[in-house]
Amino acid sequence: MIRIGAPDGKPLAARFTHPGEATALAFAPDGAALASAGYDGTVRLWSLATGGQRIVEISPQPLWTVAFGPDGRTFATAGEDKTIHVRPSDGGPELHRLSGHALNVWHLAFAPDGKTLASGGFDRTVRVWDLASGQLLHTSTGHRQGVVGLDVRASDGLIASGGDDATIRSWRGDEKPLRTIAAGQYVDAVAFSRDGRWLVAGGRESHGLNALWKAVTGRRPLGDRGIAARLGRVADGTAVAVLDRQPDDVVAVAFSPDGRLVATGSEDGSVALWRLTPQT
Repeated sequence: MIRIGAPDGKPLAARFTHPGEATALAFAPDGAALASAGYDGTVRLWSLATGGQRIVEISPQPLWTVAFGPDGRTFATAGEDKTIHVRPSDGGPELHRLSGHALNVWHLAFAPDGKTLASGGFDRTVRVWDLASGQLLHTSTGHRQGVVGLDVRASDGLIASGGDDATIRSWRGDEKPLRTIAAGQYVDAVAFSRDGRWLVAGGRESHGLNALWKAVTGRRPLGDRGIAARLGRVADGTAVAVLDRQPDDVVAVAFSPDGRLVATGSEDGSVALWRLTPQT
């Protein structure tokens, strides 16, 4: 069940059911539609005005990521079949089928001009694709474990990636990282603020007693929160805030369009809203 709620915590009359569970969500740029990708290998395009849906059959295997192009006319999705599918949002035939990843594709992000698409996968690579030709432009191999989180800065196309090697890396769309930041934990999600000054990263502990307990029992020790998300300054990579009020791993992060709020989604089923202060 997908539920859309108001920032004040009051529920809205918007509930969508993606059979077999949804794995990824994306709003269209104009805010009129919501895309959900799921274990059933479909993408469902939901009208927020009417609640109607268009079902797009993609793959016989689960999908893990979905993203709209900046003009909203196309979307891309990928997952267990190691292939990126680029489709028109109006339900037309597939535009591109991008192959090259050796393992699951976990995240996709369009460049701000819509001309290229970045992808991150369990094969430890970040790849950049040309959407006019469908050709692979670059393959970056700096991560030592799977790439799980990915975002592209709207102002200039800077790529941020996070992975199971407990690092956050930034790229200019070529094969060499500009900066590598030791995150101290697995990184499951990264997101730039709209103005590009800040990066929020969420994840889970990669070592220590808490990580071992979670691996064995499926939950953290009672009463322990751990360090679940961090807010950092993009210019120099400095962490300026730790967002640690949720009792379980943070697997999703997002900024509000005005950049004043950060949302962190946890495996315990909670979503926390954090208000950024002028000092940060």
